Amino acid sequence: TCEFVAKPGGRSPVPPVHPLNQDEPCLVVGLRIDPNASRRVVDRGPPAEDVEGSNAFVSLWGDSAQLRRFQDGAIVRAVVWNL
Repeated sequence: TCEFVAKPGGRSPVPPVHPLNQDEPCLVVGLRIDPNASRRVVDRGPPAEDVEGSNAFVSLWGDSAQLRRFQDGAIVRAVVWNL
């Protein structure tokens, strides 16, 4: 079992002073979340006329990628998140 505690301010994990079991491998994964972007319902991708970018976007997001028109008139690939 790996146990880590966050540094004050929650910046990054630090190993405990005495590891619980040095014989077992341990993997630590970090995750940074942007509080301003984490609540977005729609993520915009490339414009519809950018064929290469659109293909890459669809390849990454699969069926979640949609072609959408926005109020500003932009037609782009986008992903809508169901929260």
